[in-house]
Amino acid sequence: MSTVYIEKHDGRLRLRWFHANKRYTLAAGVDDNATGRAIAKQKAAQIELDIAAGYFVNRSCYALIFVTAILPEKHTSTSVPGERSRSSYFPA
Repeated sequence: MSTVYIEKHDGRLRLRWFHANKRYTLAAGVDDNATGRAIAKQKAAQIELDIAAGYFVNRSCYALIFVTAILPEKHTSTSVPGERSRSSYFPA
């Protein structure tokens, strides 16, 4: 089983692991603080599970997961007069 390591690099966090004789590095895009470490630990655990289950393909899909974890959509309950709501731009 592969182990995903969390490393500090210039005050930021990154993940490193080996799989199928290749070394992978993924910049977590978070600072080295309690929140950043929690996010990095969750993603490291997901990568380890995917490798163990045989679902790991490449690191690019995990980069997208980090972006959505760090920058969740903001939902507001107030509207500005003259502006269209988000739902009119993105119909369900």
